[in-house]
Amino acid sequence: AEGLFDRAMAVGFDAANETILILGGWDNKRQLRTFKDFVVELQQSDLSISGQIYGFGQFYTQLNDTLWMIESGGQSFIRFNTESREIDEPTITIQIDVNIYGCLASSVSANGKEYLFVVGGPSTSGSFKTLQIYDITSGQWMSSPPPPTL
Repeated sequence: AEGLFDRAMAVGFDAANETILILGGWDNKRQLRTFKDFVVELQQSDLSISGQIYGFGQFYTQLNDTLWMIESGGQSFIRFNTESREIDEPTITIQIDVNIYGCLASSVSANGKEYLFVVGGPSTSGSFKTLQIYDITSGQWMSSPPPPTL
């Protein structure tokens, strides 16, 4: 299909429906494409959101049915429910703006608390060496450890 793939896209998985979800991209920052059986394209639609979805590096991560993404401005998170296909406007502000260059990872602790880790971003001297930790369970930013010295 023409224009099937873009660059700087986020990928998620809907386990309940065994469907791959591909969101955003450089050329169409609000697109949603769904695939089933890893071959057949089911649909393409535009997401109803003011933010834009694209980034360089690993700007997205998935916890259960929620695909978390760094909004292209690098200042907030976008949440997308992979099962219901509902998307939230960016409301959680990232402490230090990471632009389109921040990386995002997630983790669940042994006691069930969920965390997001935001690493890097641009600076005038190259890139940030910062780690920002967001406690999803409490809705609070945590104090980060000091950056490593190289």
